[in-house]
Amino acid sequence: MKAKELGLSLDEIRELLGIKLEATEHSCSEVKAITSAKLMVIDEKIAELTRIRTALKKINDACCGHEHDASHCSILAALE
Repeated sequence: MKAKELGLSLDEIRELLGIKLEATEHSCSEVKAITSAKLMVIDEKIAELTRIRTALKKINDACCGHEHDASHCSILAALE
């Protein structure tokens, strides 16, 4: 896979290319540190999106969804 397809930023790609150009002066642990840090960021984003999805689903499921006017909509009330 290409670095961009893995979600690596241009700065991360630049850093990896710099290591690749001078590979004998760097260790695999330096490269792994970059990908490990990216995994942590991705895991944090997934956790945040999961929290958001859970909260949104809760208020969505609580709404009756009827064709009544929205003056008493539970979703609008939950957003206050």
